[in-house]
Amino acid sequence: ITRHYRLRPDAIVPNGVDLDMFTPQPHAPARAKLELPAGERLALFAGRLNSSKGAGIMERACERAGYRLVVAGTTGAPGALNLGALAPEVLAVAYAAADCVLLPSLYEACSYVVLEALACGVPLLATRVGSIPSLLRVLPEYDALCIRPDEHDLAAKLIYLRHADTTALTRRARGWVAEHNGLDRYADRWSALLDSIE
Repeated sequence: ITRHYRLRPDAIVPNGVDLDMFTPQPHAPARAKLELPAGERLALFAGRLNSSKGAGIMERACERAGYRLVVAGTTGAPGALNLGALAPEVLAVAYAAADCVLLPSLYEACSYVVLEALACGVPLLATRVGSIPSLLRVLPEYDALCIRPDEHDLAAKLIYLRHADTTALTRRARGWVAEHNGLDRYADRWSALLDSIE
């Protein structure tokens, strides 16, 4: 016998992020702390660098657009600045040091990288997967920073980002994360879910 269960929408609890740790920080001191070059455009990728995350396109797209790829994670790339795996408080500094964060994934769930980068007020170039459609329903103008998972589109958006003022957009995106994914909201959702099944 096959049984099918339907999850209630409130039974899905999205990830939470520490908004005190992942918060906007001054750019130049963050670069100095990590000993990253002050005069280059830096695009950060955080996570495991594999094909489903866009490993094959990021370095070439960055080179075409005049950026240097920085990788924070256990796997690196030959031509990138490889920081290795970082503790959360150091990763927050890496977000602040970057000009943008890249996540050209083929698929995602509720990605911590999305939440952390947006919470840090850094422009995020990401595909329209995982939690990005939820962001776009509230902030449709963020689609200007969304990408297809291909080298040409990523390079084009990186070039666009060099001349765009994203201050207001990233501030509003941080507000979305604060409203929906802060640790207090995360705890409240779990409490409500547990109460509902007692």
